[in-house]
Amino acid sequence: MKRSRYIVWALLLCLFAWQSSVSFAAEKYRTEARVPDIATLRVLLSSDQLPSSSLSRPYLLLNGEAGLDVSFDQLSHEVHYYTYTLRHLNFDWTPDDLMTQEFLSGDLTAEITDFEHSHNTQQLYTHYRFTFPNEQMQPTVSGNYALIIYEDNDPDRVVATVCFCVVEQGATIQAKLRSDTDIEYAGRYQQLDIEVDLHDPLSTLNTRVSALVVEQNNRQDNAVIAPRPSFIEAQRLRWQNNRALIFEGGNEYRHIDMSSEYFMGQGVDHITFDHSAPQNGFFTSGYHAYLFEDDIRTGGYIYNEDANGRYVINKERTDDDDIDADYMWVHWLLPADLWLDGGIYLMGDAFGNRIAPANRMHYDENLRAYVFSAYLKQGGYEWLYTFYNSRTSGKASTERVEGSYWQTRNHYRIYYYYQGVSDRYTRLLCVKDMENILIAN
Repeated sequence: MKRSRYIVWALLLCLFAWQSSVSFAAEKYRTEARVPDIATLRVLLSSDQLPSSSLSRPYLLLNGEAGLDVSFDQLSHEVHYYTYTLRHLNFDWTPDDLMTQEFLSGDLTAEITDFEHSHNTQQLYTHYRFTFPNEQMQPTVSGNYALIIYEDNDPDRVVATVCFCVVEQGATIQAKLRSDTDIEYAGRYQQLDIEVDLHDPLSTLNTRVSALVVEQNNRQDNAVIAPRPSFIEAQRLRWQNNRALIFEGGNEYRHIDMSSEYFMGQGVDHITFDHSAPQNGFFTSGYHAYLFEDDIRTGGYIYNEDANGRYVINKERTDDDDIDADYMWVHWLLPADLWLDGGIYLMGDAFGNRIAPANRMHYDENLRAYVFSAYLKQGGYEWLYTFYNSRTSGKASTERVEGSYWQTRNHYRIYYYYQGVSDRYTRLLCVKDMENILIAN
């Protein structure tokens, strides 16, 4: 009995140096273009058994057969010389101290040699593509990674970064999503109860870092690093009735179809071509797609099939979307009174899923509406309007424009990271996806 009681206290004291070894002041990597002439940066899952999926949010299995299909457009027909390298990261996407030989097999760098010019497009661009892992470069341990793409063999000229993770399958995650939350019943929120079953029952005894991370619809602003579990057993961690794991239900995503320049797809009011449009830096297409006015959706939940913020590249009547699809200026209009206590941001994969100046709407006094324009490649796009006030919360809220409803079907991804006292890096033991599931009360 005394020995059992000692083990429980040892677990409580030793397991949670929760997040303790990570400096949150360090730079966080994210998937993003870092220069204005790089557009449509995509990371898709591809394997011999499963062709590249345009709706995937991929991760890799350690020593697995599937890979990443990484692509982007450079907005000209000039040929550029791009190289990439690999970096291992902590669970919060900050750099760690691993040496290259500790996480990488093969060459330190690799060239991007697969490229093709756009065909019959107003916007000239060159489409670059590579797969990873490949013969030149393979990751050897689990965890978070960044592919760093730079130009002219100069590591200081970074043009894009691609973040992904490698999973070693050292644990199993079970989770339940419910509308009966710790703050209200069947209202605005959704709550997760999570169990992590560790394959190694002794791994909880010697721990430097143990972290459960939850993302909703790939959003970065409301991602949760959960506090210590509610219950700790020798081989199982449980988060139950944990308020940190309560999320706004939000609403189903809005979407548009701009796969044609000549026929109005869903959500598009009209398309014009401005022959006199000035050459605006790298953005040279004269196509403008004006969307129908949007409205405030706080009156109640209405089900609408969506892809939880993803997007696809698609051009009608073409053989190769990657090089035949053109670019358009897309214009949003949201009539509303000006809110002085914060701003409106577009949230979705195409907009980085984070609070940033690049996806903030601007208020037009004459139109009495929030407006926003983005330069996008033809296809289908999804977004939500979110409200953000930096003085009151680090998270954006959907309630003011979209409403928030427990019935909304969302995509949740759950990560469990672990670092023992003898480990030199944070391992990723398991990833669990929950997509468009029915909620248990």
